[in-house]
Amino acid sequence: MDNLTCTSCGGTFQYDIPSKEIKCVKCGNVSPISIDGNIIKHKLYKDLKIAEEKNADHVLDCISCGSKIIVPKNAFSVTCSYCGTVQPVYDNYSSLQPEAIIPFEITNVNAISLFKTWIHSISDAKLNLKRDFKLGNMSKVYYPYWDYDCFVSSSYTAYGGEVFFKTVGSQNKVDKERTISWHDLSGNLENHFEDIAINCDVNRNNFIYKLENFDFKKLKPFNMIYLNGFSAIKYSEDPLSCFEYAKSKIGSNLFNEVNSNILKQYRESKIEFVNTIYNDVKFTYILLPFWTGTYIFENQRYCFLVNGENGLIDGEYPSSKIKASLRNIGTNLMDQSKSYIKDRIPRNFPRL
Repeated sequence: MDNLTCTSCGGTFQYDIPSKEIKCVKCGNVSPISIDGNIIKHKLYKDLKIAEEKNADHVLDCISCGSKIIVPKNAFSVTCSYCGTVQPVYDNYSSLQPEAIIPFEITNVNAISLFKTWIHSISDAKLNLKRDFKLGNMSKVYYPYWDYDCFVSSSYTAYGGEVFFKTVGSQNKVDKERTISWHDLSGNLENHFEDIAINCDVNRNNFIYKLENFDFKKLKPFNMIYLNGFSAIKYSEDPLSCFEYAKSKIGSNLFNEVNSNILKQYRESKIEFVNTIYNDVKFTYILLPFWTGTYIFENQRYCFLVNGENGLIDGEYPSSKIKASLRNIGTNLMDQSKSYIKDRIPRNFPRL
């Protein structure tokens, strides 16, 4: 692990987002981060040994001034209340350490710019939001994730529907009635899934899943130096229980694959069930970067998140009921138009 103390002035090193190296907060000395070892993947049902967490807080000494710091149970890094030094919580205070991390690439300036662009782009927000919001504090936080790999074998039964129209009614009132002829289908799938990342913080925001499109090729072997100057949250849900969420995510992908295959031959798809067996399940404990922030509007506080690797953003906002209704009407009309066109254009219509 890199030494947190600068060899030039004795100051403290912190991870520097623009340079992607460590930088002394006192003299500005920059040093590269040494990365040793490989990212370990544990077998879910064989290597799952997580020690019971201690309920009590513990105490450590500040690396700069020697003051005592109380460390909360789920903290990976803490700030000294006397000198302001941010430091990581080391291995002996945790039952399981991360194996990998995606470091921050989005700076504070980038995150603020992305937030302002986002809040001005919300089409169904209250009219005066763009003018009257007040940006609050922003923090750079690493969230805990279990990252799963597995092989799956699936079998499915479904129906493929051919659509045709028949003329109904009398001479005075003739109409076209949409009819579907269903065909029995079944099949098998073999898949390998990698990097199914599931947030394991029980207090996570309910919209964070929209921002989890990370480039997992950027995962690096974990080093405590990445946490110095940053906040990090420890897992509060175990990998076995979180694998149930991973199954739901994988199941959705399998459902979409079956549905897509059927729609290559038929107009309509109706899936009865997809039965899946999971093999060689492996997991890795990783940390992923997010900017967390709040803003005030009409005396109400709203939260938002920015993906710290690629800048994806989402959050809470006060919606306008009128704008939302108009948007829903427009969406319904568009969906009806697409359905009408889809039924009447030949399935294998040549593309120009």
